[in-house]
Parts: sequence; structure tokens; C-alpha cells
Amino acid sequence: MRATTLACLVPLALTAGCGAAELPAPELWQACQARFHDTCVDWLHAGESVPVRVLGQGLVEILDVDLGAPEGVTFDEAFELALGGVALRRVTLLPDSRTGVGTLFGVVPASLPAGRHDLWVRTPAGLEAELEGALEVRSPLRVRAGLDPASLPAGARASLTVEVEGLGLGSLEALALEVSAEPQGLVAPGASPPPFALGPEAARTLRLQLTGLAPGLAQLRVRVSGRTAGGIPVEAEAARRPTLEIR
Repeated sequence: MRATTLACLVPLALTAGCGAAELPAPELWQACQARFHDTCVDWLHAGESVPVRVLGQGLVEILDVDLGAPEGVTFDEAFELALGGVALRRVTLLPDSRTGVGTLFGVVPASLPAGRHDLWVRTPAGLEAELEGALEVRSPLRVRAGLDPASLPAGARASLTVEVEGLGLGSLEALALEVSAEPQGLVAPGASPPPFALGPEAARTLRLQLTGLAPGLAQLRVRVSGRTAGGIPVEAEAARRPTLEIR
């Protein structure tokens, strides 16, 4: 003999709070990295696999009562979470002390591209909810650039030094340097170094020779790009663009 399937709100209570009732619509409030407990960090680096916690309400488990089965009562705890359309792994529910409020845990895979992504949940009852722009995936790279000298006569050369930080994050494999000048025609960039592999002796400082062609002020755009070990593209640009004066 099998009884009617019952629904039980979290936190679970076997002696009270369960019964045939209309299920509340789930809501997602907040998504944060699980490794930070005192603050909500709603971003992660591209190429990282990161545990996250998701706070919401109406997170409902299904209590299945089968009077003829040896186990008698079973729970359906199969929550689904997806970020940017990519399924999270190891999704589990930790009930909160307030009825109907709970925290979902899951692991974001390393395959998400950079950008801010929506979070989607499906409860065991088949109810769905979405939190727009829940988590941001960022490039782990930080780039700084400087010129020496910053002023020179036409025909002379300046050395552009580019420092790249964050190479050890996101399992980066190789990076490439790209330099352009605005307005065009004032500077002739030298040959950019080939893409450099990362490893124990990974390069962190790159140098490039620039030649001043005509008088004026040239603003340099310095960009570093590459891919993670999982093939996710990453890039970063120097926040402060160096300016070269050509006399």
C-alpha cells in the first residue's frame, strides 16, 4: 500500500510541519563563494573550480511515504543548480533555522567563461527559480605597463615594460602580448614576444622596444590574452595607459 506523496518544508520536521500542502515558489536571494564565511564574494576567477553557497527560500524536499516499503519514508533531495547554463556539481541542501529558508551548496566547474552569469535552480518538486547576474567570472590577470623614457625625439626608442600578475590562478597555460598606439602613425611598436608558456619559471615581466616616428602624444593600449588549461579565454588590459611624448 502506498500513501499520497507528501511535501515537507525545510528545515525538515518528521513530527510536524509535513502534510499535503501547496508548495511555495522557490526564490534565490544570494550566491557567494563558500570558502569565505564572513563576507559575500560574488565572483571567481576563470579556470577555477570553486564551491559556492546559495541562499534562498521555498527550497522544498519531497517526503515520499510508502507504507509497504521496508524503509517506509524516503526523501527526494535532488536539487539542480546551473550557472550560465552550466550544471554545478555536488549540489546539497543545508536547512536554515527559519522555516522555508535554506542554503544550497554546489561546486562551479572550471569551464565557465568570463562574464556575469545567471543562476538557476530546480527543486525536487520540479519548481524553478532564477537569480539574474548571480556570480561573475573574472580574468585572473592584472597588467601594469610603464615607459622609459616617457619623452623622446622622433627616431629614438623607448622601452615598454609590462608586468603581468595572477599567472598562477585559473591554471593558465600560455599568454600573448598585444600593444597598439593611438593616434596611429606616431609610434612603431617592435616585434611582440611570442606567446610564453607558464610553469615554474613563468615569465612575469615583458619588455618591448618602441620607436617614435612623428611629434605628438601617443597613448598605448597594452593587452595580455591567453587561455586556461580548460580552454577558457582570458584577457586583461593595463588600467593605466602609458603615454609617450615624441618631440
